[in-house]
Amino acid sequence: VVIYLLDEAELNRALTAASNCLKPDGLLLLDVPSRATFANHGCQTDRVNRNVQICSVGSDIYEYNEEIELLKEGNLERVFRDKFLIRAWQASTVLGIAAQCGFELKEDLSSRFRGSGSAYFLLSLSQ
Repeated sequence: VVIYLLDEAELNRALTAASNCLKPDGLLLLDVPSRATFANHGCQTDRVNRNVQICSVGSDIYEYNEEIELLKEGNLERVFRDKFLIRAWQASTVLGIAAQCGFELKEDLSSRFRGSGSAYFLLSLSQ
């Protein structure tokens, strides 16, 4: 998943490291979420209240805020909070940087994961 890499330099470093570590016949699967997945959501059960807020902070960068409340017999038992930045990448940008790092697209697997909200690319090292 590339959304945790916030700029092209970070993506380049990560893909270069993957290229250096991959065996000659190794494969790399990239998960590139679509911008549509960057939406608020939540769920409630008798044991858990989960709320996720995703807010644009400019350009393709978003702030992810999550709060989870654990309940026991209807009473609040514990709260977990997490907040970090994520990026909505264009698949073409990711694949272009991957090519600069020595990868080639072996197969677009996105159709096998319909409804996931992501594009999936199987990469191999360029020959």
